[in-house]
Amino acid sequence: LKTSPAFHEQRKQLERAKTGDLLKAKIQQRPGRDELVRQHILEDVGHVDPSLAERQRMLKKARLADQLNDQLSHRPGPLELIQKNILHTEEPIERAVK
Repeated sequence: LKTSPAFHEQRKQLERAKTGDLLKAKIQQRPGRDELVRQHILEDVGHVDPSLAERQRMLKKARLADQLNDQLSHRPGPLELIQKNILHTEEPIERAVK
């Protein structure tokens, strides 16, 4: 069976319209900028001049790295965790540490 070119063209237009409708629906469901900032997907640059935004981001990153290093330096070691019964290991090692 041969189908007419008009049928193929109409089918192609229907598929294109269906795709367009699907994309419109997806765009309408898309979260707004505020929601993306809240979920930490976008950065909130606020009212910072664009030329300073990168510096602000780097400063924030460096501050976070310093804070993390400070917290890690105060973290208890494995021996202290074994003594406090937080970390469990083989019996002979636990007895030797306690």
